[in-house]
Amino acid sequence: MRRSSAALASTMLYVLTGLAGYVMAEQGDPDAATTGLLLIFSFVCILVAAVLVGRLVKDAKNKEQMRIHPSQRYA
Repeated sequence: MRRSSAALASTMLYVLTGLAGYVMAEQGDPDAATTGLLLIFSFVCILVAAVLVGRLVKDAKNKEQMRIHPSQRYA
C-alpha cells in the first residue's frame, strides 16, 4: 500500500510541475531562475515516479509468477 501511495504522490507532483510550467509559459517574461528551478524539480519528480512505478510493476509481475496455475494444483 505504501509503494502505490508513494508512486501516486510522485506522479501527481510531476503533473503539478507540468501545470506550473504551463502557467509560466503563459507569462510574458517568466523569471529565468524560477524556470530553471521548475525544470530541475520536474526532472527529479519524473525520475522518482519512474522508479516507484517500476517497482510496482516488478512487484505485480513477481506476484503473478508466484501464482500456481489451476492445472498444476493437483499434479
